[in-house]
Amino acid sequence: METILIEVENSERSKEIKSALKALYVKFTTAEGAEESKKIAKSVTKGYKEMLDIKSGKLKAKDARDLID
Repeated sequence: METILIEVENSERSKEIKSALKALYVKFTTAEGAEESKKIAKSVTKGYKEMLDIKSGKLKAKDARDLID
């Protein structure tokens, strides 16, 4: 799965993008407030940096089963 964050300039452009995504049967969610968007962007950035650290060997990958127990 890939996550893409899109920041739109105005509501008309937002409607166009949502219509295109619906036509392509792409699952998506929206967040109205800038604060929520920033929170999501920071989380994605953190995850991406962790992935790069794992690939370079600086960090060990976590097993999801360990997080559940």
